[in-house]
Amino acid sequence: MKRLKITLVSALLLLFFGVNSFASNLYQSTTEEELARGISLISGKTLTEHGFVSYDAMVIDANDPTITFEIIRDKNEFRKTNSLTQLTASNPSVIGSINASFFSMGNSHADPLGLIVEDNKINYVRDYNNFSEDKYANFILSGGNYFFDYLSVSLSLQTDSGSLLRLSGINESVVSDLPVLYNNTGYKNTGEIRKLGDVALYLLEDGLLKGEVTTDIDIMDNQYIIAIKKDTLSQHTNFLLYDGNISLNAVREIDKNAIDLALSGGGLLLKDSSFVSEGLRIDPEDTHPRSAVGINKKDNKIIFLTIDGRGDSKGANLEEVAAIMYELGATDAMSFDGGGSTTLVKKDIFTNDYTVVNKTSGGGERKIVNGLGVVINREPTNDFTLKIKAAKKMMVGKTYSLYAGMKDSNGNIYDIESSNISYSSNKSATINGNEFTPAETGIYEITGSYNGISDTVYVDVMDQVVDLLETPILDELYAVEENLDAKKMLVFGATAKRNRILDNIVLNKVYEMLPEYEMSVFAGQTDVNEEKITIDSLISKNKFESMTKSGVTVINLASSSGSFVASDSSQLNDLEYAIKSSESKAIVVTSDVDIVDSIDNEYMNEMTIFHNTMSSLSREYDKTIFYIYAGGYDTTLKKYDNIRYINLNGLWYNSSENLDLQKTFRAFVLYVNGDEISYRINSIY
Repeated sequence: MKRLKITLVSALLLLFFGVNSFASNLYQSTTEEELARGISLISGKTLTEHGFVSYDAMVIDANDPTITFEIIRDKNEFRKTNSLTQLTASNPSVIGSINASFFSMGNSHADPLGLIVEDNKINYVRDYNNFSEDKYANFILSGGNYFFDYLSVSLSLQTDSGSLLRLSGINESVVSDLPVLYNNTGYKNTGEIRKLGDVALYLLEDGLLKGEVTTDIDIMDNQYIIAIKKDTLSQHTNFLLYDGNISLNAVREIDKNAIDLALSGGGLLLKDSSFVSEGLRIDPEDTHPRSAVGINKKDNKIIFLTIDGRGDSKGANLEEVAAIMYELGATDAMSFDGGGSTTLVKKDIFTNDYTVVNKTSGGGERKIVNGLGVVINREPTNDFTLKIKAAKKMMVGKTYSLYAGMKDSNGNIYDIESSNISYSSNKSATINGNEFTPAETGIYEITGSYNGISDTVYVDVMDQVVDLLETPILDELYAVEENLDAKKMLVFGATAKRNRILDNIVLNKVYEMLPEYEMSVFAGQTDVNEEKITIDSLISKNKFESMTKSGVTVINLASSSGSFVASDSSQLNDLEYAIKSSESKAIVVTSDVDIVDSIDNEYMNEMTIFHNTMSSLSREYDKTIFYIYAGGYDTTLKKYDNIRYINLNGLWYNSSENLDLQKTFRAFVLYVNGDEISYRINSIY
């Protein structure tokens, strides 16, 4: 079941930081969906004073013995990069995965940075003490326990007599002055290793040196290959002649044989519920897309977290990542690679395939070297659940696809033919297979049924975005004629940046019209002669302010770089309060930000939040709300949901020899007569 929680104007108090990363939470909503027993997906949308943040998290119950973790990578070529969805698809038992290690960027192959241990076997490492400030933390499973640690690695092969052969690494893509050790995870055949340089290869089988490999062979599970630069062979003669047992020394703090899984990332973010600043930290103060893994030591839960960035969601700095992890229940956490690599994948019940959960910053998935996956190992059952998916919001007359999926009580997903699903609705609609076309507004209950099981989803259906300027008669509030009995208010668009004689002529014409009105508003970027404004007027100065007169409340919103919050983080609260407390039925909101073309109900963003706030307050408090955008070069009139959006170009226009004065210079006129409200888009000429 998917659950939705929405909180307006809440506070996120992160006392453990000593500083408040998200000082004020202006808006917060979360949805939670069970992917399988013990694995849930939480998606959060938060609007803070610093901007809009979207995150997704998988919370995994590590107490469940049927849930395990594995390193997601190419199973044939260790270094081969690919999208996380493609890497994950190699194991159909994986329910979800997150990108993991930092890596050296390459065209098709890359080296992970740090340590990789799989099934007690070190499959990749470079020799490093991990004592530097930029040390890599590791997600570790050892003895049934999950934890983070900075593992120091000092690689060497040791004979029974104590002689050492220092190693540079395991399965490295370059053979440097020190020898490198290879197994068949890194390279399947010795011929692949020879391509790395002018090297001599020696076979180590079951702990015994078998001599130099002169003819290429496939590498078996019980074999290692020692690669040594030929110009350094003389330094290792005695060791290479040894005929006794040889063992590998690697990880010093923990017995390597006790490590079931280890995967490196960046530095630690949380330790025992406190924020820490240590290890590899990439742009710690800057906001970027971020990936992280957390552990709830009390409840033994593992948390995969991705935070979207470089788009509608601003991303997060490392302290903010820790804050979200803490809110999700983590006591300890570490970074994974972020930026364009940030990806969270789930097995989609509706396609029985792997899909990206978050919104990647590059418009698509970056090819990465590895990830961390959660796996369920459960037998199929006959206890099935049907899930139906539909758009969160629909519009009357538009056709939408419905989706169905089925899983059993153990979380195993099954393919079902869409043609075998029957759909029904509580309200008028046209249903053709899985295509659904609502015929009226309101809350629809859409039910899908298959072999005696069913599921119901609820969808808010509203009118389509209607362009009313050419056919205003479609709007019941549009005044076909002047309302001579009503009090009138005039709103004119941008007046700044005038550079033509015509601009001043038009503006003077507007000044001359003002005495006919009770009130005027100059919206957007303004440059007016206030001495010529002879009536009460609100002149936008890019700050939040409101004014009420003659049954109308006007609210001006400030903006910066297309964002309300970036200019004044309190504006969502102030807007909500102004609408709630106003005794006027008519509300006019002005700004130089175009909201309607930025609304995204599926992904959510700052503009969607502002629209939804106005829409819900309009319904709850019986207000008629007009939003006037004064920043474009055309005048438009659209109705979306229950809000009327008007673009007023003011004195901004595309000049031409055939300029139509009547269509180019227009004003919004509002008529109020008690509770009766109407409006027109009037030409200045």
